[in-house]
Amino acid sequence: MPEEVREAANKMGNDWIKGEEFDGEGLTLQLVQPLEKVRSNNPKYGAQETDFLVKNDLLEVGESFRFVFKTTDGTERKFDTKSSPFFIGFKQCEELGVGDWVKIARTGKTTETRYSVEKVDAPIEPAQPSDDLDPSQIPP
Repeated sequence: MPEEVREAANKMGNDWIKGEEFDGEGLTLQLVQPLEKVRSNNPKYGAQETDFLVKNDLLEVGESFRFVFKTTDGTERKFDTKSSPFFIGFKQCEELGVGDWVKIARTGKTTETRYSVEKVDAPIEPAQPSDDLDPSQIPP
């Protein structure tokens, strides 16, 4: 497959975060919208009657929480989840609001899955070249 086609294909669907992307070092993301409840398109992905978040009246059967983030390169990405460990990780991160940056990491599998959510400073962007340079200031 030509490289440009492969790159374009890799970007398709990249606006959705997969849980495994939080493994290891995790992801540093900016929260860009308030948390919202959404009805899952596929019922198998929505909350079930036995889920912690349904039992505690946070979600209804068939719903998920949608988190919308921006990556450090400005790409908007979404994460739909019914995961109580993910929700609890966010709940424990105090004074978190739209525009804040977080580092999210996941450990464990199945019933041992845990998420850590830590509020962090905005990543430092690399210096951009300035259009205000005086050409006479550039050494020969």
